[in-house]
Amino acid sequence: SDPIFRMTNVGTCTTYIMSEDTGPFLEIIVDTGGIQLGTGNPDAFAPKLTMLSSGNVGIGNTNPSYTLDVDVGTPSSADKTIARFSAAAGTRDIALGWDDGLSMMGLFTPTNNALFFGTNGLNQKMVITPAGNVGIGTAAPGTLLHLYKASGNAELKLESGAAGDPTITFDSINNRTGDIKYTDGTTIAKITYDHADVSFKFCAHNQTVADLVVNETNSYFPGKLGLGTTSPKGVLHVKNTGNNWEDGLLLEHDSGNTGWNLHPENDSDNALWFGYNADTSVALTSQTAAARMVIHSDGNVGIG
Repeated sequence: SDPIFRMTNVGTCTTYIMSEDTGPFLEIIVDTGGIQLGTGNPDAFAPKLTMLSSGNVGIGNTNPSYTLDVDVGTPSSADKTIARFSAAAGTRDIALGWDDGLSMMGLFTPTNNALFFGTNGLNQKMVITPAGNVGIGTAAPGTLLHLYKASGNAELKLESGAAGDPTITFDSINNRTGDIKYTDGTTIAKITYDHADVSFKFCAHNQTVADLVVNETNSYFPGKLGLGTTSPKGVLHVKNTGNNWEDGLLLEHDSGNTGWNLHPENDSDNALWFGYNADTSVALTSQTAAARMVIHSDGNVGIG
């Protein structure tokens, strides 16, 4: 049969109906609030698209609150694609959808392609690969998170407010390790927490030999240790420019706040002083001791 065009006026509304006697139809309703387009039975109008006089457009929503307001209703299946944008349908797509298993909305690529976010045009700033790797500054991340900066420092900053502490957490099952590595192409340095012996291991020149091991009860240092010097000349090298008791070595008793001080006197005699410290509980700058023995540089020893 021939198509039919019908226009009716109901109050402030004007209805336009285009149909065939037994075929589909398009119904347009225009009033002072906007325009609605629908399909179905002319006696049971079902709006599909609403354009309000405010400029808001609704798809599946007759009262859109935003510039574009889409409502597909409750998904008929577990997952639902809401919208898809394509450069080549089926191969170059990006979509918005609902994942019922995760109970959340998502932005995704329907095909096995990477997803990127850019600024100032098609300039990739962050990439998510099909494998799930995330790259910032790189389009080819080789790890779960890969940060790259062509020039300058690739810096990761953690900042918290007054009520929190910046924190990095390594979470693993028992008997596993947590590693922080540095490599420059020839050397791999590493800091490891080893759950098996409950220790931190510091590897400065390669990642297999520990240069410092620290655990709850013991510490191990295979090289030379310098305190106050960067060029130790012995297994333990202590150097201090001060000339007071607190500038030397304190051996404190387990209880009683007492101990013994040793310090090399920095004067023309360069003697080694041994003193009894009657109160180790006071502040560092208030530490003092009573000299009990002095070994002079010429070999003479004074006691008392």
